[in-house]
Amino acid sequence: MPISWDDVDQEPIEIAAPKAATTARTTARTTVRTSSTPSGSFTTPLPGSYCGVGWQYPADDDEENNRIVGGTATYPNEFPWQAFLRVEMSTGSIGFCGGSLISNRWILTAAHCLSVKVYLGAHNITTYETNRKSYSAMQVFINPEWNQTTLAGDIALIKLYSLVTFSRYIRPICLPSTVEPDYVNQNVVVTGWGSSTTRGNSSLSPVLRKATVPVISNAECRSIYKGIITSKVMCTSGSSYRGTCNGDSGGPMNYRQSNGRWKQIGIVSFGSLVNCQSGRPYGYTRLSSYSSWVRAIVSANSASTTARTQTTTTTASPSSSATIQTSSAILLLVSLISFSTNF
Repeated sequence: MPISWDDVDQEPIEIAAPKAATTARTTARTTVRTSSTPSGSFTTPLPGSYCGVGWQYPADDDEENNRIVGGTATYPNEFPWQAFLRVEMSTGSIGFCGGSLISNRWILTAAHCLSVKVYLGAHNITTYETNRKSYSAMQVFINPEWNQTTLAGDIALIKLYSLVTFSRYIRPICLPSTVEPDYVNQNVVVTGWGSSTTRGNSSLSPVLRKATVPVISNAECRSIYKGIITSKVMCTSGSSYRGTCNGDSGGPMNYRQSNGRWKQIGIVSFGSLVNCQSGRPYGYTRLSSYSSWVRAIVSANSASTTARTQTTTTTASPSSSATIQTSSAILLLVSLISFSTNF
């Protein structure tokens, strides 16, 4: 049965989001951290020929119920642009989100995932990994359309304090143009460390997981989530019980192009409150609708900026127990951010 606002007594959606996200709805820029200009140089404002080149592995069976939900574990660094974000909440608890590397200093994520620590090159977040690097956020730029109630404009950019050195384990993903097809009936791959249980209230997955899902029309998605599905949103089917869950917010919707390169066409945003495998669609920010904004922010804040190169690896796992504490305030939709008080 379709869900409508009447099903929740016409109360607005409430999401569990970092406090900084709720205080910057009308500005495109929110400073998370400022510092003196370090030494070095910024060389690549946006990825070019290097973007979207992932590891090539033998085809596997994505029918196994090992989950992102309903997906499989990825190979280590199969999606080398995937970021793991650690978010400090105003309550003192720790939240976790996903993100994607789009250049050597910029992370793309959801507006409700304002991170203070970014991990790249990660696969197993519970153990030490030689290839995993940690970076601190210098500034966060929230899209001015961001609306916590309707989840419109759920997109943000994180400018890192340090430059990212590309490697076989850490690479950027390609960005879409401003004019893209709707991708309806096309298969995409969603990735994340999100909860592997249907209710989304258990631990994060220790390793990065993926699920192949088909894009559905906005008309079909709108029949379930009335009043919030605009042309700047896209959805994937929940009919096969595969998709995103708590902890996957901000992560990329990956589309493999005919040349073999991967392009990000969406950002994980929301799902049904019923549970992560309810059969209802999963919602994403349509990245092509914000491509001009992304390029404008990166260009305007990169030209005269310098940064030091990050060379150190992390010495501890970014998530120890990664126990999720789901907010009870969520009504119709759940923004797919996970929480932990045991970080």
